[in-house]
Amino acid sequence: MPLTIFSQHTISGQVVMPNAIAVCDVLVELMDASNLVLDQEITQNDGLFSFENQAGGQDYRIRFSKEGSAVNGVSTLDLVLVAQHILGVRPFSSPHQIVAADVNNSETVSTLDMVFIRKLILGVDQNFTIPAWGVTVDANQSLTNLSSDVDLDVTAIKKGDVNGTVAVCE
Repeated sequence: MPLTIFSQHTISGQVVMPNAIAVCDVLVELMDASNLVLDQEITQNDGLFSFENQAGGQDYRIRFSKEGSAVNGVSTLDLVLVAQHILGVRPFSSPHQIVAADVNNSETVSTLDMVFIRKLILGVDQNFTIPAWGVTVDANQSLTNLSSDVDLDVTAIKKGDVNGTVAVCE
């Protein structure tokens, strides 16, 4: 009977803001194809995570989540920037700003988003109806049929913080 050697690989990356600032305290969960959590890490000040010795030929998923105050980084300036974008006076210069401004996940930026941001700033609401942090992974990076080490490009976006003033390690 021939000896079969299984390959082992590392899935790693760094969670950063669109301006390349590392994000700490992000829960990173490695899951198998049936969504069973195999391992987890919480990023430190450098935003790095690493899952070593993962079996080759398998499919994996990674789930990211971050807790924290919804109002962190959200100010009246963000509200003004959203209004200017909606009116076409000063459109957003980055797709990340659109994701940040879309606080109800409708895939559009509208006056309803402004209402939610305003209610948060005024303290009427303590949270948005969606998680305060969104995390995206480069779509070109696959964890299907793992055959080599993977270094993921991960971008964190704080909902409501259009101008990027969030304290990332609050």
